[in-house]
Amino acid sequence: MRRPKIDNRRLRFLSKDEADALLVEIKTVSLNLHDECLLALYCGLRAGEIHNLMWGDIDFGNGQILIRDPKNGQNRFAFLTEPVKAMLERRFTRQDKESLLFPTATGKKRAQVSRAFGDCVEKLGLNAGVNDPRQKVVFHTLRHTFASWLVQKGVENAADVLIGEKGFYGLRYVGLFRLVDMAVRAGGKNNGMRTCRQNP
Repeated sequence: MRRPKIDNRRLRFLSKDEADALLVEIKTVSLNLHDECLLALYCGLRAGEIHNLMWGDIDFGNGQILIRDPKNGQNRFAFLTEPVKAMLERRFTRQDKESLLFPTATGKKRAQVSRAFGDCVEKLGLNAGVNDPRQKVVFHTLRHTFASWLVQKGVENAADVLIGEKGFYGLRYVGLFRLVDMAVRAGGKNNGMRTCRQNP
């Protein structure tokens, strides 16, 4: 007998208030981690893509970031939003083009996101009472939040075009927001998908 297929895709995204609170908390712990979060939240980058970035990938003149060798195998560009541009200008001190943006203390490429991210999420209670792993806030939630916010603004192909997902992945966000809109119209509050769940 075949086991039923389980949809393991994450659906949780952050409200603006949740994202702001998380960034403030993370900044008190680690400026590096805070800056990585900005790239995920405002440019839709994966953790691996962030850790792979070199200064030669940053094009201040055209307001673009080259994402090399991403998960789907197709290079793409991300756009420098104002928070990210300001952050990069603060960090830029004429580094070599092949220098990593976020190297380890020994100058190597980071292998994972700092555990401080989970500590900050726990401190803010963003996962309080959440048992379903798909609804838990993790670093990848920031990327989902980026795409979800764009869909809220009517950019329905946000996932396919801006975060480098193939096929109809973007429809996931469109469908998700139709559900949220229905919940809001019924008297709920849009709070990062919490309106679509039974947990408070």
